[in-house]
Amino acid sequence: ETGDHEKGILFSRSVFKGKLNAVVALENTENNAKMTLLTIQPGSFAVIDSSDMQVNSYEVNLGKESDSISDKIEYGDMVQPRSGKSKLDQAKIIVAAGRGIGDRENIGHIKNLAACFTDAAVAGSRPLIDMGWMPYEQQVGITGALVSPDLYMAVGISGSSQHIAGMKDSKFIVAVNRDPNAAIFNVSDICIVEESLNFIETFTGILGK
Repeated sequence: ETGDHEKGILFSRSVFKGKLNAVVALENTENNAKMTLLTIQPGSFAVIDSSDMQVNSYEVNLGKESDSISDKIEYGDMVQPRSGKSKLDQAKIIVAAGRGIGDRENIGHIKNLAACFTDAAVAGSRPLIDMGWMPYEQQVGITGALVSPDLYMAVGISGSSQHIAGMKDSKFIVAVNRDPNAAIFNVSDICIVEESLNFIETFTGILGK
């Protein structure tokens, strides 16, 4: 998020795993560059029409012939990120599971629930990924994917600040949790207080899945 400021433009960014928002201003000095580079994690914002935008390409030379720059750069090893083919960034519907589903074997029920929708993607909270129940590519949260689908269904997810920061911009949020005080309910459009598997069995049963 950005905003006008008497000394320039203010930028708001999430810090401390989504617990706080820091407002940052560029240093206003005589040597301040006229161009600002921003890096944005995929899924941070909803897709907009970019047909009217102008894209400029710039060539940056960081080779040894640029002595003023090369002296300040150290080249280390190249490390490939832990990534694979993830559908979360483009998914219009995401069904996400948390520790509330109980056992690893119950991920099959989450997939059955996702199958009730057209081209829905399956995701998980960080605890599930840390336990190896799902690959990292399916993690939603500050340290995973930031998503904003049309429908986000959170099943058995308590709602840590880290997870909420990754999915709070979803257009419609349905949360299922047995705890009526679960934090995930604070950002949900529909709150269902129920055991995860009971809800899934009832929902899929109604649809005949």
